[in-house]
Amino acid sequence: MLEKVFENKIKKLLKEKQAYYVKFFGCGITTAGTPDILACVNGHFLGIECKTDNGRLSEMQRLKLKTIQNSGGIGIVAAPCSWYDIVKLINCVSYGELDNARIIADTINSKWKL
Repeated sequence: MLEKVFENKIKKLLKEKQAYYVKFFGCGITTAGTPDILACVNGHFLGIECKTDNGRLSEMQRLKLKTIQNSGGIGIVAAPCSWYDIVKLINCVSYGELDNARIIADTINSKWKL
């Protein structure tokens, strides 16, 4: 699945959950490594870096996701192979089940050595 198609699938899910989100476009004047989608779900911050199943995570992307996690948000690398976990994670956040969401995020991110 193309990264853009997958990204649109995530944005559709966020919209269904009535979450606020923005698609971040990197360019020469923006902060390198910022996740593709920045979202607020039920008052909680998510940073979502979209990749294909065989994509690569840059060190700046890795650093930004860790910074989000260290500041109390949830940062994940989202790829099609993790779709069902991503749905579970967003559902948990939308229902305020943050402990479960963080466990799911750790599972998703372990595939990316984050």
